[in-house]
Amino acid sequence: MKTELKALYLKDKKLAIEAAKLLGEQAFQNGKKALPYTDKELMTILKNRQVDEGLPLLKAWEKGWHGANQASYAGYFCSSFEFSTLIKALSVKHPVLARKVYALNMFKSFLKQTAKDYDMKLHEVERIAKKYPNTKEFYERLEEFIKIRKNQ
Repeated sequence: MKTELKALYLKDKKLAIEAAKLLGEQAFQNGKKALPYTDKELMTILKNRQVDEGLPLLKAWEKGWHGANQASYAGYFCSSFEFSTLIKALSVKHPVLARKVYALNMFKSFLKQTAKDYDMKLHEVERIAKKYPNTKEFYERLEEFIKIRKNQ
């Protein structure tokens, strides 16, 4: 950052917080990890400040970094996204999360198909699946639900 700007944010608390947030965004864009203490410019801002002034600056830096990270995924969450594109994008940086999202989607698809096959409402199947996660017990409870419904 420019020298005049540095002089300003070294004095002004609000400006320092804003600068810390911008540094966090810049760090994300430069491929740095979400570790504020590794940012030399942030350390310059923190230098010669009181201890209680440091935490808001660190939080602002992290907010900037995580905000930029979240914004980088925003394009995938539009109404017309393809699920496979989302999984591919997630698997690059977050493979464990990608597997969980994929599994959750497959489970939701399974529940929808089960509701259709058993002529039930989705929320009824979801309730039974949540209460009885064991596969054998799940099917037994589905059959029981259908018998009770038939007798009513």
